[in-house]
Amino acid sequence: MREEFTSTTALLGTYDPGRAQIIGEQGLAAGFWTSFEVRLGSAGEQLIITYIPPRRNVKRDRILRSVS
Repeated sequence: MREEFTSTTALLGTYDPGRAQIIGEQGLAAGFWTSFEVRLGSAGEQLIITYIPPRRNVKRDRILRSVS
């Protein structure tokens, strides 16, 4: 069976000028997200990231529910 990944794009936050680019590059290098974009917003720079959410372990969740 082929596993498919669905990416999610979200606004991470608004930062002082220059900070959003640095945070975006560091998160990308660390593997926290797959891409980022910096936009100029009314209160500063907005950092928009695209990432793949972690998969839930359905089998593990069932075991934990049966134990508790």
